[in-house]
Amino acid sequence: MPEDSRSRWSKKILTWRVFKHPSNDIGPERVRSTLQRAFSVWSANADLTFLEEQETDPTDIRILFESGEHGDGDPFDREGGTLAHAFFPGQGEISGDIHFDDDENWTLGSYAGINLTQVAVHEIGHSLGLEHTRVRGAIMFPSYEGYRPNLALAEDDILGIQALYGPPKGAPGREPPPLAPEEEWVPGGSMNPWIQLLSCCFF
Repeated sequence: MPEDSRSRWSKKILTWRVFKHPSNDIGPERVRSTLQRAFSVWSANADLTFLEEQETDPTDIRILFESGEHGDGDPFDREGGTLAHAFFPGQGEISGDIHFDDDENWTLGSYAGINLTQVAVHEIGHSLGLEHTRVRGAIMFPSYEGYRPNLALAEDDILGIQALYGPPKGAPGREPPPLAPEEEWVPGGSMNPWIQLLSCCFF
């Protein structure tokens, strides 16, 4: 299980919305569908529901793609290094917010670049209250370990999230299947697959 778990949300239905999209050509709809997949990994393994909010509604988890210094005291360092960061529950207005480094080579369904879905699943774990773990292969391990076509939580991740929110309703003891491989997308339609090896860093 994780080394430590910070505070958790006092509710089990959480809202989210993308407030600032990436500057590359991935497009808002593809970003939204990717985040929906990422949130579904956690709701499939714990008693949690995630709802995407409309623009006029208050939001629990605000998601932004930012570059360099962006006002939270934790600036990004351009490509490589820190890929993203998130804020634990119980930290005031910024609780649960997720910031992605807009300068990274974000991709989907490819061994090139940095897989947005995997990093999103990891950061959502922090938004829910999970710390990093020492267990290599777990989604909450502190470094990016490369693209996984069949993404699923490790036992360590599941134990951690269920300790905070309980198992999913209606499926006690049943481990959900991994996410189906996603459609491939890379910026501009092509990317050198070795770029990922140069960008394997912490988040």
